[in-house]
Amino acid sequence: MDNEKQTPFGNVSKKVFDELRKAGWSPERDKTSIADDFSKSLGAHWVPAAASFIRNFGGLSFYGTLWAWEKPIWDQDIIAVESKIEEVAGTKVVPVASSSYSGDGCLIWIDENGRYYAVDSEGMTFVGNNMPKALEVLLGGAPLPEPPPELKEKLAEPYDWSGIKGAPHANTPGQATGIQA
Repeated sequence: MDNEKQTPFGNVSKKVFDELRKAGWSPERDKTSIADDFSKSLGAHWVPAAASFIRNFGGLSFYGTLWAWEKPIWDQDIIAVESKIEEVAGTKVVPVASSSYSGDGCLIWIDENGRYYAVDSEGMTFVGNNMPKALEVLLGGAPLPEPPPELKEKLAEPYDWSGIKGAPHANTPGQATGIQA
């Protein structure tokens, strides 16, 4: 297809490919050392499915849309919401980037199955089953995909972020938000 470009991690639209190139990415980019350092610093929290994202994009900034981390950010706020995200995803997760996707900003998480999520103070959104699909949403403006059936129900459940110490809105009594599908 003329509108798709082949990459080492799958086909993406020409629009996404051009955004990747503008940020300094190339098909030959393989920052294994960044992924190795990321992995070592997270230890048991590391999710191997995140390695491809980090190798390809670690340290790159996509012009106010997506900031791929070169080093993990693992602070109390991250730890505070990790267990809820893992409960919804049904597997281990790791944050790998910051994004302006949701407007005010969010963190991009990857689970052990290679699925992508955007998580902010309002909840959790399924972004894609794999890296190319997630990039189409985050950089290409594609609509959100339908979550897999096993996630759809969990994503629809209301969740009160205020119950988690250190989580967004933790100091706001009665603040309840939903997890967005």
